[in-house]
Amino acid sequence: DYSTQASYNILFMPTAVINMFNMFISVPFYTKLAQFWQSDDKSAFLQILYKRVRFVAALTVVFLLGGTVVGIPVLSWLYNVDLSSCRLAFAILLLGGGFYGVSSILTYVITVFRKQRIILYIYLICAAVSQLTAGSLVKGFGITGAAVSYTASMAVISLGLAFYIFCYLKKTTVRLT
Repeated sequence: DYSTQASYNILFMPTAVINMFNMFISVPFYTKLAQFWQSDDKSAFLQILYKRVRFVAALTVVFLLGGTVVGIPVLSWLYNVDLSSCRLAFAILLLGGGFYGVSSILTYVITVFRKQRIILYIYLICAAVSQLTAGSLVKGFGITGAAVSYTASMAVISLGLAFYIFCYLKKTTVRLT
């Protein structure tokens, strides 16, 4: 119903903040990342990549901790909606926001490799799986099911992109440590 959708949208909005902070910090590094790749300085390339992913992971942990403590009361007050029963869904959505931030970084890496088509394939696979599972998750678990569906989709995309990058780097004989 509309009130459940409104509650979900309220809970979902802060997940985009993780990626927003990530973009403010990471975008300036993208040029360096591309330059290191083009100049064959794979060690510097990997160092920047690992730092960006660690940054998003740390940011996600901070948002998870802060969100589970103050997020629900603040959002409830801000929107004048009782969201106290949605604490778990909110935490799951914040985790999904972290995966979204990681997928943004990994998408750029694949773009640097000039292999953008793989991004389309990964998203299509994820969309197909999500189409098959999201409805039953939402029917069975409501907002929490929708949160699980979103987070699982972001995790699948992130893992798919990471797997491709790992394979591509291994193929190009880059040492991954």
